[in-house]
Amino acid sequence: MIEMLNQRDEEALKLISDRYGRLCRYIANNILSSGNCSCSEDSEECFNDVLLEVWNTIPPQKPSSLSAYISTLTRWRALDRLKQNRRRRLNINEADIMLSEVEEFVGSSFDLENEISNAELWRMLNLYLAGLDITNRKIFVRRYYYNEDYKAIANGLNLTENAVKQRLKRMRNELYKILNEGEICNEKI
Repeated sequence: MIEMLNQRDEEALKLISDRYGRLCRYIANNILSSGNCSCSEDSEECFNDVLLEVWNTIPPQKPSSLSAYISTLTRWRALDRLKQNRRRRLNINEADIMLSEVEEFVGSSFDLENEISNAELWRMLNLYLAGLDITNRKIFVRRYYYNEDYKAIANGLNLTENAVKQRLKRMRNELYKILNEGEICNEKI
């Protein structure tokens, strides 16, 4: 599909839609549903934005994993949409709670979009995740990448919600220490 995009073959977009559409809508729905918005319309718009962005960025981008590239784009578009929706509504929702959890270890002045592009932060996060057991890694990714709520994570992994919350709290504390030692957290910001 990447080669088709490089050749500007529009059929690639249909193949991407068929192959990755369900995954992208799942990611967008998880993020947007926590914001109490009209999820299906917004997630469909996010996916359309992703298709346009894929068309406009490949080439020159040469992703090694099209799935990861599209998932990341979807996540960013959904977070952008969530921010827009949040500006319209000031009520507390699951995404606000999730973001406040992350702020605990990166500081409230953290600019997620700028810092997330920091290669050192990615390297340290990947090392941290690689060191986790499979259950904790799944919990972390499902919470902070797929934006799933505690109940969904607990049900999917046959755990209690409290166990999921406690594990996430421990992981956030560990990650805070690691990022502070690498001076990625509050001192560097």
